[in-house]
Amino acid sequence: MRNQFLIAAFLLVATPAAVIAQNAVDERPEAPLPNPLTLVNALEMARDGHPAVERLVAERMDARSRLDLAHGRNDWNAWLDLEARTANKARIPGHEFGDDSRASIYLTRLITDFGEGNATVDAALAGIAGAEQAVAYAEALQRIDIMERFLEARLADLRYYVDDEDMTLAFLRYDRVRERRERFDEYAEVDELELEAEFRERLVARAAAANRQRATRSALALAMGRPGELAADLVEPELAAYERPAPDYDDLVQEVLEAHPLLAAGRFRIESAEKTMERHRLSTRPELSALFEANEWSQETGNRDQYAAGLQLIMPLGGVAVRNARVAEAMAEKHRLEAERRALEYRLRQRVLELVQRLQELELAAEAASVNERFRDLYLDRSRTLYQLEVRTDLGDSQARQAEAVWRSAQVAFERALTWARLDAMRGKPLAVLQSGEQQ
Repeated sequence: MRNQFLIAAFLLVATPAAVIAQNAVDERPEAPLPNPLTLVNALEMARDGHPAVERLVAERMDARSRLDLAHGRNDWNAWLDLEARTANKARIPGHEFGDDSRASIYLTRLITDFGEGNATVDAALAGIAGAEQAVAYAEALQRIDIMERFLEARLADLRYYVDDEDMTLAFLRYDRVRERRERFDEYAEVDELELEAEFRERLVARAAAANRQRATRSALALAMGRPGELAADLVEPELAAYERPAPDYDDLVQEVLEAHPLLAAGRFRIESAEKTMERHRLSTRPELSALFEANEWSQETGNRDQYAAGLQLIMPLGGVAVRNARVAEAMAEKHRLEAERRALEYRLRQRVLELVQRLQELELAAEAASVNERFRDLYLDRSRTLYQLEVRTDLGDSQARQAEAVWRSAQVAFERALTWARLDAMRGKPLAVLQSGEQQ
């Protein structure tokens, strides 16, 4: 019976407490990017695990491991002790040595450490809460980065159209003069070279715009965590959710200081440092543990216990200097975190002011761009009429300037949306384009 007990106890100790779950692997290939690609598609189809976020995810994992370690102090601690030995107990000359092996199982569990363990758990919980806030803000910034890369790619498309119109117009002017000079000797060589030089410059600008299209699409793919998957066509994004008047600075900055995820993370980290200080102050308190022991001896004697149970009180008699040094170290960490939090608050005050002022400027810029776009539309209509009446022979410049007006309007609208998206993230609010539910 005793052997059966030891075997059962050994199996209980040797069996891992945590069962490793086998995650089912999805063998289905990942869906390719749709064509055309919308902004909502880009946000929803981005892969998890972007390096900008994973660094903070690793810090969150570390914080959770510290909580597990803190809880682990109150778990049962068990170990098996096997000792193979021979002994001569009779001390008689010529007496043979006999088997005196033993197998023992020891179980201990901390009952109380009079507050130190609770402070350790509280410090770990505060650390996890701070790490959660940091991860959430990093994920929000990553979504904004995807949005920014999408808008940059869309803006590159519009700019390419402008540069292509300008290049085409410059080529037609140059080609017309070259042909008339060759056929009728109507223009001087300097006139032809002047227009050719302008055409070559426009050609370079268009090539740069084409490269910009590819570069912005590559940046979008990387921001989505899908390197190499370049979107062919992009849908004009619907950004009505960001058509809001510029906010009042005093109201907005107060909202940011109350809700900014990094300030909240800083508060939790300071709380964790305070709990760590408390833990170190309590580190010289006694510990009360329960003990259980089971033994199996190859030789039975009267002074050998098969089972034993009891309580153990360990009371430190020294270590004050080490405790004080660790308290001072935790206090210094708390002061450092408080200083970092104040510095972040100062930066946020200035940053919010800059963003609010930029929104005020963008409101005026949006009105100016809208008027200019309406003017260019009407001017193009008039040019088409004159062209049909054969009063004008070239529509190219009007079309190019109308395309440039569209590009400028989009540039203002995109920057305005990104500015609001950053302010929303600073207030802990979700991305408005996803909340609207509009499939762009």
